[in-house]
Amino acid sequence: PQGLPSAVIDEIERLSRDLCLALKIIGHLNLQLAIKGDRVYVLEANPRSSRSVPFVSKATKIPLVSLAMACMLGQRLHVNQYWREVGEISVKGVVFPFKKFSEVDTLLGPEMRSTGESMGRAKNYPEALEKAFVGAGVKIPHQGDVFFSIRDRDKKQSSKLASDIVACGFSIVATKGTAQYLNSQGIETKSVNKVSQGSPHCVDLIKEGSVNLVINTTSGSKSVSDSFGIRRSCVERDVPCITDLSTASAFVKVLQSRKKSTAVNVSPL
Repeated sequence: PQGLPSAVIDEIERLSRDLCLALKIIGHLNLQLAIKGDRVYVLEANPRSSRSVPFVSKATKIPLVSLAMACMLGQRLHVNQYWREVGEISVKGVVFPFKKFSEVDTLLGPEMRSTGESMGRAKNYPEALEKAFVGAGVKIPHQGDVFFSIRDRDKKQSSKLASDIVACGFSIVATKGTAQYLNSQGIETKSVNKVSQGSPHCVDLIKEGSVNLVINTTSGSKSVSDSFGIRRSCVERDVPCITDLSTASAFVKVLQSRKKSTAVNVSPL
C-alpha cells in the first residue's frame, strides 16, 4: 500500500492473525477494513476467498489458492514467501457500468458498484497507476482544459493539485467560487457559470470537447443534485471525472509521469 505507514500495515497483519486464530479459520479469511489516521477498523471478517485473491496472487507471486486448499486438506506447510518483498507495484483499477445506465449518478458511496477490474503492474507507482486507469477504460488526457468544481473544505488541498496540473501543460477552468480561490493562490483560472447560472456554463464546455478532465467534489443534497449534469456529461463524452481528491492526486501523478516520458514498459506476470 502506497499511503499506509508501516505501523498500520503491522496492525493489519496482527489483526488478521488474531482473527484467524480466534475464529479457527483454515483457508481464506476475507477482511473488510477501514482506516482513519492510524486506527484500523474491522468492518467484516468473511471465511471465504474473494476476487482480491487472484489479484494478490498475481501481484505477489504467492499461490494463495493452492496454499489454502493444501491447508484445508490437512497438509502442514512452511511458506517462505512474503508479500512485502515483492519488487513490482500492482494497482487494481475498477470498471463501472455508468454509461449503460443514463439516470445513475457516478458519485461513489459504500455500496459495491464496480462490474470489473483491471491490473496495472510496473516498477514504479505512476506507471502502474497509468496501466490500471487505461485498463479500466479511462482516457489519459495530454492537453486542454481541466475543470474544477470543489467544495469549500477541499479548496486548500485543491490548489496544490491545480498547480501541478498547470505545470503539466493544462489550463484550469472552474466555477466562480473555486476560480476565485485558485486565482487568489496565484493559479491562473478562468471562471465559468454553473448550470443554474445559465449558458455558457460548465456542462456546455464539456459537451463542446474543450474540457478533458473534471475534478468535482461536492457535499449536501442540493450541491450533489446541481452537479449531476456535470458527471453525466463526462460519462457521455468519455471525459475522466474524479470525485475525490485522493484519486485526483493519483491521477496527477500519472500526468506528471506522462510529461516526463510516454514510454510504458511490459511487466509480465
